[in-house]
Amino acid sequence: MKIPHMKAFEDFYRGQWIKQNKLDCEINPKLQGMFLDEMRGPKSKNKVVHPYDRLLTKAAETVNNLLCHGMTPEEIGSALQMNEIEVRTMMRRYALPRK
Repeated sequence: MKIPHMKAFEDFYRGQWIKQNKLDCEINPKLQGMFLDEMRGPKSKNKVVHPYDRLLTKAAETVNNLLCHGMTPEEIGSALQMNEIEVRTMMRRYALPRK
């Protein structure tokens, strides 16, 4: 079954739906997260964040400093009361050690 001007009705309805959602989000800010993706339009590709581009957290700065001074992940884990897996994950996530 073909309905003439179906595409025009879909675009009009989507525009009105987004307009109403924006008004609803102004009234109730808690709704904002629910409709954010739909209001942005077609999904874009996720941007890849390389480990060198990430800003270091305070814990990552500490681990980086200790790695630059020659400590092993086992020693860092015991010194910072973390387990070795957390240290190695942080090393991989932030590309540590950095200079």
